[in-house]
Amino acid sequence: RHPNSGGQDVYYSALRMGDRLYSVKLKLDVVTDNEKNRRLEYSEEQIENARYKDHKLSEIEIAPALYRGLSTSGVATQPADAISKISLGVLRGSVKPSRIEHGALYQPHQKPVASPEAAPRLREGLTRKPDSATARVVSLPEHAVPEFAGMKEFAAWLKDMLAEGGNVLIKSTGQEARFSSGNLKASLKRSRSREHRNAYAALREMVENAEYDHYEAPDARHPDRGGQDVYYSALRMGDKLYSVKLKLDVVTEPEKRERVATEDTRYKDHKLTEIEIAFAQDRGISETGKSAHGTNAISEISLGVLRGSVKPSRIEHGALYQPARER
Repeated sequence: RHPNSGGQDVYYSALRMGDRLYSVKLKLDVVTDNEKNRRLEYSEEQIENARYKDHKLSEIEIAPALYRGLSTSGVATQPADAISKISLGVLRGSVKPSRIEHGALYQPHQKPVASPEAAPRLREGLTRKPDSATARVVSLPEHAVPEFAGMKEFAAWLKDMLAEGGNVLIKSTGQEARFSSGNLKASLKRSRSREHRNAYAALREMVENAEYDHYEAPDARHPDRGGQDVYYSALRMGDKLYSVKLKLDVVTEPEKRERVATEDTRYKDHKLTEIEIAFAQDRGISETGKSAHGTNAISEISLGVLRGSVKPSRIEHGALYQPARER
């Protein structure tokens, strides 16, 4: 409707009024060169680059737990004037504030946003779901793996357990995964902790429900190999939730012909990262200050949280999500 106007510049500013903090979205009309030239003909006044158009306030909600101290009633003992700066991520509404450092209010620690050129590499025929998609949580008791006299006995038990039922069909991609003896043996040598070892008991179910993330090409030392597919799965052990990063070796066409095998990938390794959930994200708090519902209330986790792109910020209908973002 206004093709001859200069459009608008949008800015963000931070405002404290009383004991409340606000994000202020400012719109300024851009002054075109034609307008500047017309005004110069009639005036020697300095010509502006933009003109104020409007402003919009959005209150910034800060959880009391973000402050250094809390009163007995749960109210922050330090007022909003303890904050002198606010990150642009919070002002833009991309994320909720999660930490205060040296008087500055910040969003969660996040990985840098990748450029289109640095987008995850995908293997042909496979698709990567957006961060907003969810993965089903696999549940496992804290002591699902029995005690063994040594690693040899554990390895024998694991091999038999994983072999039962044959290959695993990954629901999200339709790929078949096999648990080879060689890769299992190598994975056990990298076993990092009791939690990592216990997770082997849920490996078949985690692979079955894993969501595809990206493809990693073979390195220069192994150019004839098929590279690796990387998946993410969600795991509950006891009262803790974990993001499980699964690496699977891609089986090459020559390997398939040589073995007359049907598998597409072979399990390589898994890595656990605990997902930290603030009590305030749960629907209720018990008298002891612990979550009244616990992780059992969560049956799905968004891929954004599993991938580590963002911290969880809300629970909706039993699913744990990352912050809502502007589109």
